[in-house]
Amino acid sequence: MLKTTVRRVILALIACAYISLPAGAGEPRNLRVGLYENKPKIFTEDDGAAAGIFVDILSEIAKEEGWKLQYVKCEWQECLRALEEGRIDLMPDVAYSVERDQIFDFHKTPVLESWSQVYSKPESKIERLSDLNGKRIALLDDSIQQKYFQQIVAGFEYEVTIVSVDSLDEAFSAVREGRADAAVANHYFGDYIYKNFNLAKTAIVFNMATLYFATAKGKSSEYLQAIDRC
Repeated sequence: MLKTTVRRVILALIACAYISLPAGAGEPRNLRVGLYENKPKIFTEDDGAAAGIFVDILSEIAKEEGWKLQYVKCEWQECLRALEEGRIDLMPDVAYSVERDQIFDFHKTPVLESWSQVYSKPESKIERLSDLNGKRIALLDDSIQQKYFQQIVAGFEYEVTIVSVDSLDEAFSAVREGRADAAVANHYFGDYIYKNFNLAKTAIVFNMATLYFATAKGKSSEYLQAIDRC
């Protein structure tokens, strides 16, 4: 009788312990996450650690889900290719578009909303969209800003030279060094960093965008479901 009672108590304790475990508890599940430079949303600290708004959010979710995060450094365009090809599992800070929805999956609730803004040297006197006619504009290659900016200037039939770059730092450097007349960036990055490059904010704003974590189409849906739960 005593043995039976002890056995029942042990089984009950095991059951309670199992029920109280957080989702994903047990062996940590490795999650490969793309890491590119877009302060303050996502970036690399001087010591090499991942940091930023998306990193902080994902760290909290990983604790709840029992994920072990492995950040993979890449330039923006390479990050998207790595996600599509399955070399990473999750990409932070991806703006939704109909075209991207054909390639990637997104969770339901956006993390942030953003817009695009033009930055230039203070003496350039670029104040309105028409001032960009005939100018060289630095844009992150394969970014949402590049797509919509090209549509806008084409609609107004402006003659604009696109200077494609691999990073937003490079876009701002191109303006500072005279290789471009202005740069386009999301306002989070631009407002955070433009003074470091001795640039000025212009009044040219366009393209409201919603930002998400993304996975390859039809893969790793459990990660997106967990993000929405949190």
